[in-house]
Amino acid sequence: MWKVGLDDPDFPERFKEFHQTWLDNSPDYTHRVMSNDERDALVLKLYADIPEITHAYQIMPKTMHRCDFSSYLLLYALGGVYADIDTKLLKPISSWIPSQPSYLDKPIDLGLIVGLESDYHKKNWANLFARRVQIEAWTFLAKKGHPMLAEIIDSIVEHTSWREETGQLTALLGKDEGTDVLNWGGPGRLTDLVFKYLNNVLQTDFDNYEKLIDDEFLIGIKLPIVISDAMVLPLTCMQPGRKFLKSGNLDDPLAYIHHKSTGSWRKENKGKDTYVE
Repeated sequence: MWKVGLDDPDFPERFKEFHQTWLDNSPDYTHRVMSNDERDALVLKLYADIPEITHAYQIMPKTMHRCDFSSYLLLYALGGVYADIDTKLLKPISSWIPSQPSYLDKPIDLGLIVGLESDYHKKNWANLFARRVQIEAWTFLAKKGHPMLAEIIDSIVEHTSWREETGQLTALLGKDEGTDVLNWGGPGRLTDLVFKYLNNVLQTDFDNYEKLIDDEFLIGIKLPIVISDAMVLPLTCMQPGRKFLKSGNLDDPLAYIHHKSTGSWRKENKGKDTYVE
C-alpha cells in the first residue's frame, strides 16, 4: 500500500482518520506512508540505472508533477496499491477482486484495477474534468511491471523531455494550471493510456487496428468490467456520494473509496509544499 505526499513532521489529525480506515479495512497489507523527500529518494534509487527517467523526474517543476509520476514508477517497480493521502477506504481491498478463478472458461488474473472518476456528458464537462469519461488517479492497483504503467512512464518521460527541449517546463499548456497538471501526469494522461491499453489487448490484427473501447463503451456502467487482465470500476466505486454524477451513496455495496478532495496540490504556490491532491 503506497501513499505519498507527507512533508510535515507531524501527521495532521484529519489525515490520521483517513489513514486509519486503510489500516482497519485492509490490515493484511503492508502500509507505507512517505514524505515527499522519502518518495523522491526511493524513486531515484529504484531507477538509478535509467537516467532518462530520473532526469525527467528531477526537472519537473512542481511537487504534484512528481507525485503523479511517482505513483506509476513505484507500482511499476514494486507493485501494489497506490492511494492519495486524502482517501478513505470503505471496503476491504480483497472484496474488490473477483473470488472466482475463471469466467466464461477464461482465467481471471487481474494485473490492473482502475476506476471511473467521471462519465459526465453535459456540455460543460471540460470545466470540471480533463476528459469527458475520465479514469481517476487517486487510487489504483497494479502488478509489478504492468505494461500499461510502462506505457504511461514512457509517455510522461517523452512529454517532459519535449517541454525541456522547447523551453516549456514551466509553461501552462491548457486553459489553466489545473488542466496542465491533469494532462501532464494526472488523470488526463492516465485515461488516455488506459484506453490505449484496453484497445491494444483486444486487437487481433494490428494491421487493421480497431478502436473498440471508447467513451460510449464506459458511460453508465454500473458494475465492474474486466477486459483481459484489467478491471474498470464504475463511478460508485471511486466517486460515491456525488449527486451531480449520479453515483451511488457512501453506503452502497460498491462504494470502495471516499476521496475527500482536499485539493492541497492546488494550493502549492500559496504556501509550503503539503499533501497530494
